[in-house]
Order: sequence, then C-alpha cells, then structure tokens
Amino acid sequence: MISVMLYSPNEDELNRIRYQYREVAVGLSDDDWDICAETNDTRLYSAVEKTDTIDFACIDVTSVCGIKLAERIRKKSDFCSIVLISDKNISPVLYIKPTIRASSLLLRPLTDKQIHDTLFEVADEYFRAYLEKDSDSSFIMENRDGRRKIPYSQIFYFESRKKKISVNTGMNELDFYDTLDNLESILPENFIRCHRSFIVSGSKIASVKLSNNTICLINGSTVPVSRTYKSALRELMK
Repeated sequence: MISVMLYSPNEDELNRIRYQYREVAVGLSDDDWDICAETNDTRLYSAVEKTDTIDFACIDVTSVCGIKLAERIRKKSDFCSIVLISDKNISPVLYIKPTIRASSLLLRPLTDKQIHDTLFEVADEYFRAYLEKDSDSSFIMENRDGRRKIPYSQIFYFESRKKKISVNTGMNELDFYDTLDNLESILPENFIRCHRSFIVSGSKIASVKLSNNTICLINGSTVPVSRTYKSALRELMK
C-alpha cells in the first residue's frame, strides 16, 4: 500500500492534484494507493498521526499551519517524498529548510501539466531510489502494505516481537515477518546481535554499558544486552 497525504485549502486545486496522483499511480506502480486529501489542516494532521508510514505528500505551505504540517510529515517519515505548493508572495526561506527537505515545488498558478510532470518526476525517482532491489545500501522489507526499502543509514535496530520483526528508524517502527537469525545472516557487518530479541546498528551506538546490560543509542534510546553477546560487544568497543 502506497500512502499519500494531500493538503490545500483550495478544493478545486486539491481535486486536480488528487486526480494527477491517480494518473501517476497507474503509470508507475502495481500497488494500491491510499490517497488522503483534505482542505482542513487539522483533519489531515489527524490522518498523519494515525498512519504508520507516508510515501508521498503534497502540502500547501503558504500558511504557518501548512509549514508545520509538512514538518510533522517529515519528522514522522524519513523517506517520504514531499512536494510543496506555494506562490510568489511567500519567501522560500520559510519552507526550504532541513526540517522539511522537500523533493520538489509547485508554484501557483498551477496547470494540470505542471502538476502531472512534477508528481510523476518525484514518484519515479522515489521508486527508483527506494523500491528497486539491486541496491546494497538499503534493507528491503515486505508486509501487508507492500514492499518498502529503508536505507541502512536510517535504521537503529531490529526487534523480535510476537513472531514479527520490528525495524526502528528512530522515528518510526515498521513490522514484518522474518526471524532475527535470518536477518543476522543477511545484514551488513555493522549490524550486531546484542540480545536474542535485538540486532542493533553499530553506527547508531553512543555507548555500551555492560555493567547495566544496556546499549545507549545516539537518539537517547536504549536496547538490552544479554550475557551471550557481551564478549562480541567487548571486542567491538576495543
């Protein structure tokens, strides 16, 4: 399932963008696309909070609420492709910033061709970058929502929970079916088994406190260390 979030207070404009996303979906993907389009920022914010992952977003940032909405989407989804809608009356300084990291920009007045070409270009690049299987820099997972590609650089740890694996990116957790034993055999060397229920990314480790049986990560979270894996961690930290 591909998740799309759209916000514009202009209903006609919103409907045109939604239509073009559907056209893009037909041309680029066999997945089902769930498109949530709202003229009210509060309703879309609520939808964002209820959604596990967001693949695409197109957000009007000519108001403070739109900018905050785009920032919230970025905070929730590292790999979401965000297209911003703006006009010449607002300074780009307000929305071209690292807390949003927009993939592209639609400047009013909008034509259908401009909307289609921009959305197609962004979506095509997204699928090339995140859904192709030939890259060794990302982890490919599949669950009931479809196939997803997560850059290894964004992963903090994998956790085994009730016959499922949860991959933690520091902002999100995504569940899929697999085993840690299998993951241990296919993940890059910098991913370390530290517990029967955890594999941690060595690049995300801030410190190891073996006396407390914990690993502290760079975002402040912790994962446990079991006796079985202490010796391997000691070697790593030398």
